[in-house]
Amino acid sequence: MHGKGMTNQTREKWTLIGPGYVAAATGVGAADLVATMIAGQRYGYALLWAVIIRTIMKIVLVESVGRYSLATGNTMFHRWREMGR
Repeated sequence: MHGKGMTNQTREKWTLIGPGYVAAATGVGAADLVATMIAGQRYGYALLWAVIIRTIMKIVLVESVGRYSLATGNTMFHRWREMGR
């Protein structure tokens, strides 16, 4: 994006909204999209580490819940309801 045809105004816009787009790309729902764009705009790349960790955690959680559902035939909600009984 730092090509010769990029004006200072365009470069300034991308430095302002770029981190928000990076953070928003890792979200799942509308609330994640809005929250991560605001965080990216306010804090820039300072919170990128949190986005990376959150993304890894989401991948692990979604995969493990999927494996549990396939192995048992039950949903995770069913398992949570049974816990503690």
